[in-house]
Amino acid sequence: MAVIRVHKVRELGDGSIEVAFHGSHVDGTYIQGLLNKDKGASVSEPKQNPGTEGVLMYLTVRGTEANPMSKARVVELLTRDAEVEVMPGAADA
Repeated sequence: MAVIRVHKVRELGDGSIEVAFHGSHVDGTYIQGLLNKDKGASVSEPKQNPGTEGVLMYLTVRGTEANPMSKARVVELLTRDAEVEVMPGAADA
């Protein structure tokens, strides 16, 4: 498996966190599995980002009231895995 490059981690208006990455649906399922391991996390199915060239995918993750999810927490979970590379600046603003 090639390294999955995460290009953007951002908070959406509804409190969920969007993760944008280059890869296939299989890569998205892999990231979905990593994030689902966190207690209380709810992760959407990976989807292709419309209107992009190449294969830019995204998914969203939401925590619970007892275990809220933040950009920092998502980046922490992703960087623990050797198959995922969070690109510099991915979680900026």
